[in-house]
Amino acid sequence: MDKKDAHEELSNDKLPLRTIFVVFMGLFPLALTGYLSLISRHNEAQMAVILNFMWVIGIVISCWVLYLQVSFVRQPIRELNRMPAGFKNDALDGLLMGGILAVFGMILNKISPKYVGFDQFIHGLSNSPGQMLFFLCVSLLLWAAYEELTRAFILSQLWSLSSSKKIAHVILAACALLFALTYAYQGWGAMVTVGAAGLLFGGYYLSRGRFLPMLIAHYMLNLVLFGAQILF
Repeated sequence: MDKKDAHEELSNDKLPLRTIFVVFMGLFPLALTGYLSLISRHNEAQMAVILNFMWVIGIVISCWVLYLQVSFVRQPIRELNRMPAGFKNDALDGLLMGGILAVFGMILNKISPKYVGFDQFIHGLSNSPGQMLFFLCVSLLLWAAYEELTRAFILSQLWSLSSSKKIAHVILAACALLFALTYAYQGWGAMVTVGAAGLLFGGYYLSRGRFLPMLIAHYMLNLVLFGAQILF
């Protein structure tokens, strides 16, 4: 299956207005979470509430996106994997992308300033091993899951409006920028890292059409960056 055929399989019969509405519904929770985090960036207590319940947010938004996929778009969840591949290839691609992004993110993390609320919460986790383990193993995984589900859903829907490769690249760049803006509460270093990840993941999804490698890479990036901040 070539890339053109993969694009043409994405519900080309949907009306543009319906697709735009579904995209808005998919993006709204992500934008709201980013906004609430931004206005809480200087307040440790408010930031702690958001980050402590990030696992709940991840479950709720993931379920919402999957609901949109099944009930509004009327496509099975497996369609988010637009092209076939084996788990081994998915895992290798994910680890490769995650490793590249982790090195890039670590460099930026060292030189970029942090907001008080976010920084105090992260360093405070080192005093609570149980909370730290849950945050690293559960919260960060669900965080990555809801963001990559949202990314795959949004890109799939917008790409279904046109088969133009130029438009597809513009869409993935705009999506990367939008995701980066939701990380403003972590400072410019996180925004640049997330923007770069968005471009890499968007390009990968356009060419390979696989969701799982993006999830693996995103979680690996989260684990390395947050783990380093907590422990060091």
